[in-house]
Amino acid sequence: MPAMDYSQVAHWYDTYVKTDIDIPFFINEAKDCGRVLELTSGTGRLSIPLIEAGVSLSCVDNSSEMLAILRHKLAAKGLSIHIYEQDMCNLALKEW
Repeated sequence: MPAMDYSQVAHWYDTYVKTDIDIPFFINEAKDCGRVLELTSGTGRLSIPLIEAGVSLSCVDNSSEMLAILRHKLAAKGLSIHIYEQDMCNLALKEW
């Protein structure tokens, strides 16, 4: 199955995907796990709250446009993490 192409909608994504009801669940699940790898991290809807909660997070997404937005958000907050632009079906992560 081919990967979805978010290049045309990346700049609109955060406008339409506004839910945050699941964030406390993911923070609770991840906070004591050591390193966490978030697949399909996109623009950081979950990533940024996880990082701000102290989770040691690395992100993977195959959309350069979505990751550009994530990088911009992280820079605006003074945050820095490992970000990998890869297809999650064919990961090649040296650190993991």
